[in-house]
Amino acid sequence: MISLYTKFPQHARHPRLIQSIFYATGVVLAASMLGLLLISPGFEYTIERSDRPTYVGVGLMMIAGCAYLALLWALSKGIRQSHLMIAMILFGVALRLMWVASTPIYEDDFYRYFFDGAMTISGLNPYLHAPVDILPGILPTDIDQALRQQNLDNIPSHSHDALTAIAQSGQVERVAYPYIRTIYPPLAQAVFALHHMVAPWSLEGWRLLLFFVDCLSLFLLFKLVQISGKSNWLVMVFWLNPLVITETMNAGHMDALLLPFLIGAALLVLAKKHAWAGIALAGAVGIKLWPIILAPIVFRVLLTKPFKLLLAVIPFALLVVLLLMPQVLARLDTTSGLAAYAEGWQVNTFLFAKFEQMLALVVDGSNLLARINVFGLIILLVLWRAVKQGDQATVPMNIFIITAVLFLLSPTGYPWYLIWIIPWLVLYPSPALLLLTVSLPLYDLRYVLSDAVFNNFIVPIEFGPSLVWLAIDGLRRRRRGQGS
Repeated sequence: MISLYTKFPQHARHPRLIQSIFYATGVVLAASMLGLLLISPGFEYTIERSDRPTYVGVGLMMIAGCAYLALLWALSKGIRQSHLMIAMILFGVALRLMWVASTPIYEDDFYRYFFDGAMTISGLNPYLHAPVDILPGILPTDIDQALRQQNLDNIPSHSHDALTAIAQSGQVERVAYPYIRTIYPPLAQAVFALHHMVAPWSLEGWRLLLFFVDCLSLFLLFKLVQISGKSNWLVMVFWLNPLVITETMNAGHMDALLLPFLIGAALLVLAKKHAWAGIALAGAVGIKLWPIILAPIVFRVLLTKPFKLLLAVIPFALLVVLLLMPQVLARLDTTSGLAAYAEGWQVNTFLFAKFEQMLALVVDGSNLLARINVFGLIILLVLWRAVKQGDQATVPMNIFIITAVLFLLSPTGYPWYLIWIIPWLVLYPSPALLLLTVSLPLYDLRYVLSDAVFNNFIVPIEFGPSLVWLAIDGLRRRRRGQGS
């Protein structure tokens, strides 16, 4: 992939111009983020979507993305005085903490986290109860009566008091998809429960927890670039990314919890501590299910050492089984979040939608068939990378490639999923993928445009330029006989 950072010149050809661009883009980044913060009250939950400043918000985020890319470009030209590192770390801290008391912009996933945490602390199984079990009146009117009754019938009599207490403790009526039981794995549930113990139903408390997780990720990224023999300045790809900052600190998405486990797993593989790397990877699976596909990448180097492979795989496998057992043993019916996501969830997707449309021309059940084929392609990619690039030094790149392909082929292309990729762009800064920082904020237009306009015009703009750039880059590299 093309990199902004293939070289680190000590002296730029026009140092004053580069320095001016660096400071100017920093100011624009801060100003656009501050502007977004100031208009965030216009996105209050009770305000009609048509009355919210959506276009202004999207515009400010895209400006912030452009400023961020320009700032990285200036850094790549040699703007690296020692005192600036501390200043930029503090800049990233400020860009995060400014959002602690802000109004969430179009996001409400955190209400589910708070509900799940309340359930766990109350001694209830979050995989057995949906919000509608607590407040049947919030079930959407378009849900059929059979599903309504199914939810009510599944409430144990001894749980009524605890469920009533939860209903009175917070804003359960704001949990999205209230008839669906949670999708989040048990380790994520433990974090939700911890938050509920300290600051129940507090968005500010949740944001501060995510801030400390981001700081841990920054620390681990410093270790990763050092052990990889690259410049410390590359961590700014993660630390100053405006989409990562807003999707974590404003929207409160829990995806930030995944990063310390994945970065830690890569670090431990590079340190030849494969058993501990497996434990870290199991932790990632306990936050989000998808990292389980990375197991062949983590353990591939031990194939020639069967005893060490066994010692590394057994703790990983046992932990994964223990972590996922509560979720797997729950009812996997139409109200299961896991089943609903796997069977039919499709939002903001480009390549998957095109693939499904092509299949629909020749077969019935194209959506399911498309999901099966995409899953198969991802598994083949994992196995191919494990065989072709199986030594431990290539593990971070393999994780990067697999995660990026997973995101681009997924039926769900939420902007906050870019959080999965950004840490690896620290090591392998692809301009084509960094460009998503500018384009993915267009996702918020889905709330004010018709589905037809959004899916046919906006989604291609979100993903098209990056995909074209990646394709051209791949063709150039093939002509030069280079690798991935």
